[in-house]
Amino acid sequence: MTSSHGDEPVFVRTGGHWHYNHRNRVGRVLIVVTGLVVAGGLYAYADDIRWSEAELRAAVQEAERAVESEALPAYQFMTGYDGHLRDAVHASGEGPEHGARVEAREEGGGADRYEVTTPDTDTAYCVSVTPAVRDLPRDVHGRPSGDEVRPSLEVAEGPC
Repeated sequence: MTSSHGDEPVFVRTGGHWHYNHRNRVGRVLIVVTGLVVAGGLYAYADDIRWSEAELRAAVQEAERAVESEALPAYQFMTGYDGHLRDAVHASGEGPEHGARVEAREEGGGADRYEVTTPDTDTAYCVSVTPAVRDLPRDVHGRPSGDEVRPSLEVAEGPC
């Protein structure tokens, strides 16, 4: 007695493990669909762990709006603006939640300059922040005071 393809089960057991039966039409479809779903999941995962040029641009623009919109005590900027910029880039909801680098570059014309980059992109953004840390309001001891400061940012594409 010979069996036709319609008689084959969708799943077969070999060595104690169940797997799709390639001799069954539904089994073949499930093999292909599973491969496509796994490939799509891997692609989505890879896309979520890497920055794109567009994500970096959007994150820097959103960070600019976020930092400018919030007045904070001057003493919170005592070590510079880089930590606040990095946090704002990551909190923007664009790109991965890690990997953005914000590095202090130079002072010039009353502004502190920071370069925003990622290891995944070739693009850099130069962010000029005023007032410069050295120009923040000081208390009687020369430390940045509790007076609120609302930094102003200017973003330019390209390294500082």
